[in-house]
Amino acid sequence: IIVVECKVMRVFIFDINGNVLNKFTCSKYLEFPNGVCCNDKQEIFISDNRAHCIKVFSYDGQFLRTIGSEGITNYPIGVVQNSQGDVLIADNHNNFNLTIFTQDGQLINALESKVKHAQCFDVALTDDGSVVLASKDYRIYVYRYLMTPSIMGAGGGGVTNNTGPSSPASSSSTTPNSSQMLAGECTSPLLMNGHDDSPLTISTTSNAY
Repeated sequence: IIVVECKVMRVFIFDINGNVLNKFTCSKYLEFPNGVCCNDKQEIFISDNRAHCIKVFSYDGQFLRTIGSEGITNYPIGVVQNSQGDVLIADNHNNFNLTIFTQDGQLINALESKVKHAQCFDVALTDDGSVVLASKDYRIYVYRYLMTPSIMGAGGGGVTNNTGPSSPASSSSTTPNSSQMLAGECTSPLLMNGHDDSPLTISTTSNAY
């Protein structure tokens, strides 16, 4: 069990019975931590809201690397990992955004919802890969997305879009190196409490799974 104290920038590692296995201070590297997850390599991923990125530490407190940056992962609200081991960074800057990286920090996908949310506090994944968002408006929002890869143009200089007129989604190239993008599509979010559905806009890089 990994716990991050956002005021004093301290990390605690507990076993399942609540015994402290290790603790370390990371105030030198963090500005405002607000989310945490870990992998099977004893690495801790901490979302830093004011630094616009994820900071990665070892279990013994060694700083390892940074994932994301300002302009790509603005004001993250949380970080999770999917079943493939990819790192998903959520932010609610302007719209709800979900940016997906490899554990080494390579950008894979960038998704944007056109739904305007109130302040969001946390994000989680369900067993089927749906994204669950906790909002200040007392609602839980569930997003579900479907990746549909397309084929790059022969010259590789543009984005090929296979989204038909009846699709609820459109493709864009909002992430760096758009000439290397593959367009994709996703379904509308499933929102509780009768909120209107709204499409997602998604860009995927050429190394998307």
